[in-house]
Amino acid sequence: MCKDDYYNNCKNIFDKFLILFHHMFNIFLQFGWLSNNKTILKLYIIVTLGTFTHWYHNDGNCNLTEISNTRCKLNKDNYFRDIWYFVGIKQNKNKHKYSFGVIYLIFAIIIALYKLYKKS
Repeated sequence: MCKDDYYNNCKNIFDKFLILFHHMFNIFLQFGWLSNNKTILKLYIIVTLGTFTHWYHNDGNCNLTEISNTRCKLNKDNYFRDIWYFVGIKQNKNKHKYSFGVIYLIFAIIIALYKLYKKS
């Protein structure tokens, strides 16, 4: 159970929807590679590479996190409470660069590419 008040500051329904969307998007990034459907695997690779591109061009930050932090009056340096946060794996304070999550996603893309190649 999360012991901080990260989500308690978000009272507006739009803010809660934004956080829900962010979690759903993140779940797809974390687990989309598990699919055996070629269309989903292709979408997964495109979305994940697009996310990497976004982080690169946004100084390692996620726009959805920045918007949520601003709207919910949180410190701008708060990072998204993704699955790695909840299982106790600390994120690199150097934003997304070389974090466990990024390394995980790189391996996930490789697995998705392999699964696509194998299905061809």
